[in-house]
Amino acid sequence: MKRTIFLIAIAGFALPTSAQTLSIDSIAMDSLHVAGRYCKFGAQRDTVLISDWNKKFWMRIDGKTVEFEGQKKDVEVESQLKNKRWHEVLKADEVTVYIDLVETGRGDDSASFRGTVDVQRGSVRKHFLVAGGCGA
Repeated sequence: MKRTIFLIAIAGFALPTSAQTLSIDSIAMDSLHVAGRYCKFGAQRDTVLISDWNKKFWMRIDGKTVEFEGQKKDVEVESQLKNKRWHEVLKADEVTVYIDLVETGRGDDSASFRGTVDVQRGSVRKHFLVAGGCGA
């Protein structure tokens, strides 16, 4: 079973006073060629995180598509989802992504979530309130 995750952020973020920058851009589903089940989360009209439910996650960071590999075993993810929670930490290219979601609804072949996505590189951290869902 393939799963895809879309994260759409709806809140602002604060930039530290350091000279580092971290730009999170909207990512288009069709740019990834993901088929089957997926999840999509984001803020306002921007999709900030997509997953294929096969431990692959993507974000657009500083104008580039960055791929992350989920480290949790399927049984760990399923256990979290039974409790209507989803926590994940992803790392790639000196970037760490913290996902913290709560299930807000469920259909026959879908689920909706709300929560936060934090993206950190060095001392720069961006915080997003997200809403989205998973389905076929």
